[in-house]
Amino acid sequence: MSRITEQRNNLVKEIRRLEEFIMEARSDTDRDSSLVMKAYEKRLKLFKAYKDLKYEYPIEKAEKDILKQIEKKIQIKINHVKDIDGDTKAYYSNNKDGIKELVIKNCNFSTIPESICELKSLKRLILINNSIKFFPESFANIVFLKELNLNKNLIKQLPEFFSEFVYLETIVLSNNKLRFLPESFFSLKALSTLYLDNNKLQQIPDTISRLTNLSTLSLENNRLEKLPPTISDLRNLYFLDLRNNLLTSIPIPLVDIEDLAFIGIDNNPIVRKDDLIYLINIKNKELIQSEDKESNGFNLF
Repeated sequence: MSRITEQRNNLVKEIRRLEEFIMEARSDTDRDSSLVMKAYEKRLKLFKAYKDLKYEYPIEKAEKDILKQIEKKIQIKINHVKDIDGDTKAYYSNNKDGIKELVIKNCNFSTIPESICELKSLKRLILINNSIKFFPESFANIVFLKELNLNKNLIKQLPEFFSEFVYLETIVLSNNKLRFLPESFFSLKALSTLYLDNNKLQQIPDTISRLTNLSTLSLENNRLEKLPPTISDLRNLYFLDLRNNLLTSIPIPLVDIEDLAFIGIDNNPIVRKDDLIYLINIKNKELIQSEDKESNGFNLF
């Protein structure tokens, strides 16, 4: 075995050892958080050392898959902490160009910490069940985000700078306190999945038609009284959940969406039943479904 191969093998062993420690620590609430963060920091340094070794010496074909897996592991998960302490902020600062994924759950943040907003390489940001109410202006720095999950927070309003997130594909804003969406929100051309269920939305603007890649849209349990006719311009829409709103009718142009496979319409005071009859007479009659309260499945209205 060559010296270079031995070095690589040792690096991989050490990375795996740290992985085991981190996995164990995630399930141990009594574990010293500073030790966990140091493990993350050391792991990231080993990733970089492995990559540097790759570029300095030709890498064997068999090792390419290992390297690929290692690069995907650059992530941090934090759970049940009241604040991000100084050590954690220093960790972010030192490694802000390497972190691709950050998960923070069950914490007590009223806003997104500035140290997170410095992580310009973030692709996936999960901030579930916190107390976030608003966004700092520096949040606009994370322009390469592809997935943003803010489920179970206290957000009432979205900032105008959302239009800067041109790479966003998935947004989860379920279980917040949103009453309306800014116009800039509908400039997200890459967006394919949008969850807005369990908010206080009273209307959806006509400009929703700009979300041309949208395939999943959940608006369940809001205060919507009507839908814009332009919703039928969402040609890629596959899943549309409108349950538990105040809708009195369903736009007939929805039948023009060929890929539409599910519409949830239960618990709406729909008056014009002709709308529903027309929907049911669509080319494939099993496209439009309504939940049957007497069964576990979904049946035609």
